[in-house]
Amino acid sequence: MLSLAVSLKRHQPAVTTDSERALVARFCAGDAAAFDCIFRQNQDYVYRLCVGMLADEEWAHDTTQEVFLRAYRSLNKFRGDASLRTWLYRIAINECLQQLRKSRREEPMDDALMQEWQGRAVCGLAGTPASTTMLEDALAQRALMDDVRAALRQLSPSHRAALTLRYFEEMSYDEIAEAMNSSPQRVRALLHRAREAFRQAYLKNESMNQ
Repeated sequence: MLSLAVSLKRHQPAVTTDSERALVARFCAGDAAAFDCIFRQNQDYVYRLCVGMLADEEWAHDTTQEVFLRAYRSLNKFRGDASLRTWLYRIAINECLQQLRKSRREEPMDDALMQEWQGRAVCGLAGTPASTTMLEDALAQRALMDDVRAALRQLSPSHRAALTLRYFEEMSYDEIAEAMNSSPQRVRALLHRAREAFRQAYLKNESMNQ
């Protein structure tokens, strides 16, 4: 049996760092180059979140640009009570939700994205030993990748966001709560429902294919 583990090491600050404050202060003082630094430091993180929610790389790229445009326009309102990256995640989540409401698009994740999910995230979505075994078997057998992709596609945007932040961006419950404008208790409940939704979708797809 393939043994897969997810590292949940935190690599983002929970509060604003001195360097972030300095960049924001420079920008507010009229130094436009400071925003270029903010963009370079955070674009990959924001893009991954958008891909996780929208399941479409081109769409996520365009949305990432819109997120940073919104951030540029409102950076002078940044209070610093959370990290700058968390603040950007909050903007990204709201923007993705708006995009989904407008378009009602339901696109499958492409193979490149699925490989990243397989390697870093999907194996951590299970909440019980039985479902863990199920997912490990699925990830070990590339032939079942379509079933995993189909299950992820059926998740709601909020479930995708929570799972992406927890298992892909490796954020704590407190950090996810900040990003989703929620509470750690609600985030725990949301993740529980998201894992269960994934499990149910996967099992349903599996039974239909038998």
